[in-house]
Amino acid sequence: MTNFSLTVDGETTTLNANMTMKFDLLNAPVLTNTISGGSIAESSSAGGATTMTDFIITTVIDETTPSLVQFTTTGSGALTSSEFDDEVMFNIQTAFTSENADNPMVGEMLITGADGTRITLVAFGDLTALLHVDVNGDVITLTIPWSDLL
Repeated sequence: MTNFSLTVDGETTTLNANMTMKFDLLNAPVLTNTISGGSIAESSSAGGATTMTDFIITTVIDETTPSLVQFTTTGSGALTSSEFDDEVMFNIQTAFTSENADNPMVGEMLITGADGTRITLVAFGDLTALLHVDVNGDVITLTIPWSDLL
């Protein structure tokens, strides 16, 4: 386990992880960063805890055109949190793509809860996302600003 703590304004966040970080710089100006592993556990002195398990997340940063840096992220894993019951699985089905570190403009992620609830998060431009929530076969679609999600 790797332990890391950071204190800002009296609040301490602690990370404990069993993971691998790989940075591929050989194809510069296209850079690939991959984080994978068994677990990352985060907790805060203000309360709350989140753990990600069995995950792999890859981000490709394409700086071929310096004025238009493109970010592409794929990944999957499982999450538990003090914010919700049970475990949820996530799978980025269509890579999230953004420009110049802004919010994703395209991409789709499926989140599946232990009770079978499914949420599909779809990037709908760099300002909003769509949430298709399926609790029991009845799909509800919500339009949410990225600022409310991140």
